[in-house]
This record gives sequence, C-alpha cells and structure tokens, in this order.
Amino acid sequence: MINDERMVLCYDVLAMLCSFVLERIPFLQKTRKEIPPDMYMTLHTLIYAGSRSGIDELMTARRQLSTLCGKEFVKKSETDEMCVNEIIRENINIVMPEEGWKVERLMQLAKDEGIQYSPTEMSNQVLQASPIGL
Repeated sequence: MINDERMVLCYDVLAMLCSFVLERIPFLQKTRKEIPPDMYMTLHTLIYAGSRSGIDELMTARRQLSTLCGKEFVKKSETDEMCVNEIIRENINIVMPEEGWKVERLMQLAKDEGIQYSPTEMSNQVLQASPIGL
C-alpha cells in the first residue's frame, strides 16, 4: 500500500510532464538540434522514469526522447539524479520503508478513520529508535 501511494504520486507528476512535452512537440520538431533549457528537467525525468516505471508507453517515449536528445543527455538522465524531478527521484523506486515509518503511517491511518489504535510496546520502541520518533 505504501509503495502504491508513492506510485500514484509519480503517475500524477509523469502525466503532467507528458502533457507539457505534448504541448511543446511542434517547437521541439523545429529546433531538433537544441533542447530548450526549460525542458531539461522534464525530459531528464521522463527518460529516467521510462526505465523504472514499468509503463510500456513511457518506455517507448524514452526511446524516442533518446533519439531526440542524444546519448550524453540520456546518460546524464540515468547517472545524475539531481537533474530529475525530486518527487519522481524519491518515489519511483520501490523500497521497503523503515519500520518507524510504517508504524507512524498505521497510526495516521487509524486516526484518519476514527479507529482507536495504540501501538504495541515493541512498535513504540521502533518509533523511538527511528528518525521519525514520536
């Protein structure tokens, strides 16, 4: 569920970036040799996400952007995560969340749903030991 929440956030950002590129296609076709600097992060992010998202259409877009942008641009997209959208960079890779984060999230969900929930003593120890804390 936690990874699903992260991926929904990624899908929203990726949809917005794809729409931005769609609007700029006529301009990109005219200036094939130069990519406008205001599109660097968008294109880096789509290339980066293309190989990590599991979305076939995005992988196709990645191949097309690779042709348009060139090998060096693609290499930077894959190796320099600072040129990629922060939300995508932090959420697209499936990772196991820290134990403290899971307990904190469970407590928040219970509160949101009006369910009385008190973490076990062991969960409290995990929370106190985690960077999140109580």
